[in-house]
Amino acid sequence: MITQHFKLQNISCPSCVMHLEAMEDDLKGVRKVSVNFKRQTMAVEYEEGMITAGDIARAVSAMGYTATPEVLTVYNKEKGSTWTKLFRS
Repeated sequence: MITQHFKLQNISCPSCVMHLEAMEDDLKGVRKVSVNFKRQTMAVEYEEGMITAGDIARAVSAMGYTATPEVLTVYNKEKGSTWTKLFRS
């Protein structure tokens, strides 16, 4: 399971937040989407190998918004640890 953080642009109302958070029902492999309207950020929890951060950014773009990946945080269930790396496209 991976949690990818994105910086958002073009979200202007609570309806935008609801629209983006609905991606968890529409994109295969996406488990949870959390949007912070005030900070203009989004965290997406997804299954590695089923979808990529680039796929998510393209889906957001298709909705009329811009999502720029920030850092990638990976949780290793077997070891119970996390590690973070800078996103590279």
